Amino acid sequence: MKLRHMMVHSLEYDQEHPIVASLNEQKLQDLSEIAKLQRQCSELSDLSKFLETGKLPDEEMKAKTVYFDKDSYRLGQHGDLIHQWWPRTKGVPRAENMIEQLVLPKILREDALLSYHDCKTGGGHTGIKKTYAALHLKHHTSSYHPQSNSTCERMNSTIAQTLRTYCDKNQTNWADLLPSIMMAIRMSPNTESTGFSPYHMVFGKEMNIPFDISVLPKENLSKSAKQHLHELIDHLKVVKKISTQNVQVAQEKSKQNYDKKAKEPDFSVGDRDLLQGMKVPKGLSKKLQAKWVCPFYITDEGKNNTYQLRRASNHKIVSLEFMLTE
Repeated sequence: MKLRHMMVHSLEYDQEHPIVASLNEQKLQDLSEIAKLQRQCSELSDLSKFLETGKLPDEEMKAKTVYFDKDSYRLGQHGDLIHQWWPRTKGVPRAENMIEQLVLPKILREDALLSYHDCKTGGGHTGIKKTYAALHLKHHTSSYHPQSNSTCERMNSTIAQTLRTYCDKNQTNWADLLPSIMMAIRMSPNTESTGFSPYHMVFGKEMNIPFDISVLPKENLSKSAKQHLHELIDHLKVVKKISTQNVQVAQEKSKQNYDKKAKEPDFSVGDRDLLQGMKVPKGLSKKLQAKWVCPFYITDEGKNNTYQLRRASNHKIVSLEFMLTE
């Protein structure tokens, strides 16, 4: 039987920050302490109690959950909860291939993520989704939906707009342009939100470009990793506090500006307008395609801001519904 050990660090750090604690290589060896935390955890207490006493919870849903999971867990010698599972195989799983994992209580999961995934001295990262799934944490997002994931989608829009500007007509060189575009975005301060560049927000200093590296002083560079990490963490705390305040001010200012300019569309018969391009030639990317196509003019106005359009080039009527812009 294989036993996979999950590293966990002490509840009492010599340093207050988990990243510094991980450098000290602290480990929690007393499994009885972990067992106590497991019994205090809302997600594990019912299962631990059932395996110890054989009594199911009074609530029906909790009882069903515990009964369904009971065969995948057992209690260790110290009363600690252990998860048992078999890797996927083509044949029947063998008992000697079973892997056992120490179940991490909820109170330790965020620290485990910080210490062993965000730290430079930590192990390899399996990805956000797999990590959150392994630790039974829920991470909600809504891809391609700007209203609920505005920060991400707004940045995606900026990247796509820049690629549209610089890529060739056949859209074959966009991958070569991406590194330089991302570098420009990461080193540019967000003057309308945080006030800092993305690089500064992560590393606590501005990006060193080739010119900066050539003129950096070469003397008095000795500094311990722990001392540098302490200074960096303190600086990042200040950066985070200031950027949070700047974002709140920028959001309020953006809302006021939007409310001032927000109005219903004002089109009239005879206006020449551009039409939002929905059709993309086969083999080309929609994101890199021009957003607006050749001019049209309005010939009739209907209800609920609907209009009849004709092409300016051949005067044919447009039969589909699109978005207009002047």
